[in-house]
Amino acid sequence: MADHKTSPDTRQAVDSSSTPRSSDANRTHSDRPRLDNDARTLVSLAAVMTMPSILLWAWENRRQLEQKTDNTTLVWTYIAVGTLGMSSVIVLQGLLAYPVAVLLFRKDAQEYIKESTTSEDKIKDAAHRERRLAMSRRWQYWVFMFVFALVMAGLLEEGLKYLALIAARTYGKVISDRDYITIPVAAAVGFATVENMATAFGAFRNNASKRLLLTIIERTVFGIPGHAMTAALIGVNVLARDSRLEPITTWQVIQQPVLLHALSDFILFAISAYHGNIGWVHPKGRMEIGLTLTCVVGIQLYLASILRGKLYQYGIAL
Repeated sequence: MADHKTSPDTRQAVDSSSTPRSSDANRTHSDRPRLDNDARTLVSLAAVMTMPSILLWAWENRRQLEQKTDNTTLVWTYIAVGTLGMSSVIVLQGLLAYPVAVLLFRKDAQEYIKESTTSEDKIKDAAHRERRLAMSRRWQYWVFMFVFALVMAGLLEEGLKYLALIAARTYGKVISDRDYITIPVAAAVGFATVENMATAFGAFRNNASKRLLLTIIERTVFGIPGHAMTAALIGVNVLARDSRLEPITTWQVIQQPVLLHALSDFILFAISAYHGNIGWVHPKGRMEIGLTLTCVVGIQLYLASILRGKLYQYGIAL
């Protein structure tokens, strides 16, 4: 019987051919826990950030409510503003921001636009930080922040909520006084939810677990209530103009929401710029965090007091 022995060359070929398979298998197995963790994180992220939407739906469909807003109008407003409306605002913000940047920064416009959209997790070396500090000290950047907060953020986003209510009244059912509140609030929550999830997903992709948590908290706890209250204020003003026949112009309808929205955004940008940043970067020190929270909460409390007074004035019960 012949003795079949494996030659060294044959043995080496077999070993080399089996090694990639083994390493591929190990890599696949090692990637599975990470993929599972990513999936769980994304599911948890979606659950938390859609919670305001679920609460709005539950609030509007509670049993003891006698006159409910038409669910079809409510849902379609939420979806339309969260998709088409959100996309339109992003496009318009880009179209308006670029020429303003060119006008103010000239040849440095591209760099300012790039730095404004740079993730804070990518700002690591000292030279980069020094360059951003110098950029944030130019007076043109402060003018840019003001214009962006007033026009690209305040006017466009609050204007979208106003248009959503007008469209819902034209193509849907806006009957009761409450509808003038719930419809724009649904528009605001739809817009803010999609915006928040996009921002949080950006933090997730950059593996910024700490920033992801901050993003979820700040945008769910502070962002959505702010959007909802300015939307409700717009609804009250439209009701006063169209149902109570008060002589109010379109600008007067959206004026306070636009200005308060712009003020909030400008303060956040200004605090970030004061500490040498371009765009929005989360505050780090205790004083900086405390100042940021004080400003945001203060503006929202002021907004809530205005809204409460308007609801009382026109006898609207939620």
